[in-house]
This record gives sequence, structure tokens and C-alpha cells, in this order.
Amino acid sequence: MYQTLHEEIHDICKETGYPNKWPGHYFCPCCSNSQIAFFFKIFDIANWICEKCKVVFVSPSPDSHIMDFIYNAEYYPALRNFIEKPLALAKFEGVSQSIGDQYFLVPSSFF
Repeated sequence: MYQTLHEEIHDICKETGYPNKWPGHYFCPCCSNSQIAFFFKIFDIANWICEKCKVVFVSPSPDSHIMDFIYNAEYYPALRNFIEKPLALAKFEGVSQSIGDQYFLVPSSFF
């Protein structure tokens, strides 16, 4: 059992061969511009920025199988269910963008 998201992501990255076994981006995945620059690291994962469109992306990046594993792992769903969802339902403005729109929208029957 993990105590933090960082611990779980670190283990997932280690188990899946980050960074050598993850495909790298040499062009912006959004606009295909080749002028990209290192931007920051979070959870020891490198994030890059496109100098043209300013999109920020992970490189090397996990494939869809690894992404599915990360977002359905132990810690992340608990974070969504026990922290993000209650905050969204309470209309807290600092809620993560990963929460579904259904928790932000007021039903039309409310009015």
C-alpha cells in the first residue's frame, strides 16, 4: 500500500522501464514543432514545452497501457474519490482538472 502518489508513480515508472523504454518526443505532439525545451520535472518525470504553441508534455511518455495502469492504480482513484470529488461537489475553486465535468455542472432541474 502506498502512502503517496509519488511513491506509486515512482514504482510504476521503475517497473515499466522509465525513461529508456518509454518513447521520446522530438517534436511537439500538438503542432509538430521541433523547437522544444526542457521545462520542469514532477515525480521525477521530465516535462517539456513547445516554444511555438506552449503545450507542455511528458517526454519520454508512457504508452496507453502504462497510462491506464497509472490512472487505475491504487492511489489515484482514491485521490479522486475521497478528495477531488468532495471538493468539486462543494464547489471548491481549486479542484484538479482531472475530475469529470458532471461534478461541476448544476443540473437544469436545480433552477
